[in-house]
Amino acid sequence: MNLHNTYCLIGAQVPKKRALQRTTKSPERPEVQTSSGDKVTGNTKNSGPETDGNNDVKAERSHGEDDNNQPNLETLDCEREYLTHNITLITKKATNRCSNNCKPIERNTITRHRQRQIVLCDYCGKKFTAKSSLIKHLTHHTGKELWTCDYCGKIVNKNSMSVHLKKHSSEKPFECSYCKKKFTHKQTLTEHVRIHTGEKPFECNYCKKKFTRKTHLTEHLRIHTGEKPFECSYCKKKFTHKQTLTEHVRIHTGEKPFECNYCKMKFTHKQTLTEHVKIHTGEKPFECSYCKKKFTHKQTLTEHVRIHTGEKPFECNFCKKKFTRKTHFTEHLRIHTGEKPFECSYCKKKFTHKQTLTEHVRIHTGEKPFECNYCKMKFTHKQTLTEHVRIHTGEKPFECSYCKKKFTHKQTLTEHVRIHTGEKPFECNYCKKKFTRKTHLTLHVRKHKGEKPFECSYCKKKLTRKTHLTEHIRIHTGEKPFECSYCKKKFKHKQNFTNHVKIHTG
Repeated sequence: MNLHNTYCLIGAQVPKKRALQRTTKSPERPEVQTSSGDKVTGNTKNSGPETDGNNDVKAERSHGEDDNNQPNLETLDCEREYLTHNITLITKKATNRCSNNCKPIERNTITRHRQRQIVLCDYCGKKFTAKSSLIKHLTHHTGKELWTCDYCGKIVNKNSMSVHLKKHSSEKPFECSYCKKKFTHKQTLTEHVRIHTGEKPFECNYCKKKFTRKTHLTEHLRIHTGEKPFECSYCKKKFTHKQTLTEHVRIHTGEKPFECNYCKMKFTHKQTLTEHVKIHTGEKPFECSYCKKKFTHKQTLTEHVRIHTGEKPFECNFCKKKFTRKTHFTEHLRIHTGEKPFECSYCKKKFTHKQTLTEHVRIHTGEKPFECNYCKMKFTHKQTLTEHVRIHTGEKPFECSYCKKKFTHKQTLTEHVRIHTGEKPFECNYCKKKFTRKTHLTLHVRKHKGEKPFECSYCKKKLTRKTHLTEHIRIHTGEKPFECSYCKKKFKHKQNFTNHVKIHTG
């Protein structure tokens, strides 16, 4: 709202320039008599005062108005940028609401409505609603005179203004002699050339790591010093880098400024958008130098390369176990700490891993998002689908290094290898007998406990094993699922079927 050369609703002109001040006397103005006999100062050039049955009068004023009938009112003038003022004066009973749908305005009060554009200090993250206040504040950090760019509104050092203005010019007088790329600033060219020369003139005094740019060194040093100069004005959390603060603030504001041109999905971070777009384009710009496999993300390539190099940079302080990926390391630590940060909203059960929670929730929702392309059977877990598909393809990707026998599942191979090594890691607490497989131990323990958890729904007979129950039920149903391909004879039990086939095959 422009405050200059503005008339209020009853015709009083606002002064062109006025500082913050108080006034108790207003200029003389003609009186206007309303239909109810009340007199209000003003003229009839614009709309007059509104009245109701109780002779209550509401007069709307532009910024800076006062009233002869209401002495000692404050005239509130300011020249702040980014603020829009709409001040309403109620002269008697307040039975009206403002046009912004606010609460009813109390008697003899001035209500200020503001639409603010928040600006942050780049140095300390402090918030300002007025650009002039920000400029004044910045001088405490810089100690230099600051100017505002007429093109983009950015605040820069007076001495840097000429350099900054080149950004808005199409002129790029500095050309790289290696690749002919052109730049607006000489300094930018100097930094770019180091990509070709490999020069890294800025060295860290702590770890001797070198950098192409001084700004990169400055940011790196904070790792050693622990300095976090950028504070969130919402939650007071501190950050090492300004960019990290900027991205963090969007959590509070909900801002997602980066939109995908393909699906219109919005993102908080530019990097997240860049990676997302590769889903649409199919781009895989990162290639493994060992096996030539390509990846969408650089981080995925970095983790993949460790398969070839054997590098495991993440070590557990508790058990000294090492990991290829930081995420695996973080998840492993929860075994020691007992932390279970992921809670089911249905049953309140907690989980160590987010993926485990996601899979658990499907028990409640009944969701089975993974469908077999061969038989259309659906599964709760992707891994279960992957293993199921091998039934159709006949794939057995896991080979025993001792006897070359192949297996469909990795777990089956692990258990098989113990036949060769003699390893029996599962021990019975009752009799100390050891077993190759955990399932064998579980079944064995039931003998000690007399536990028979599987009950026949036909005759109520209880059995130790689920497989025994399945076979037992066939006595009641008469089902014979195993058919000989040679003579078409059918069998209830797989073992009987296997023995029969040997008659034909010899």
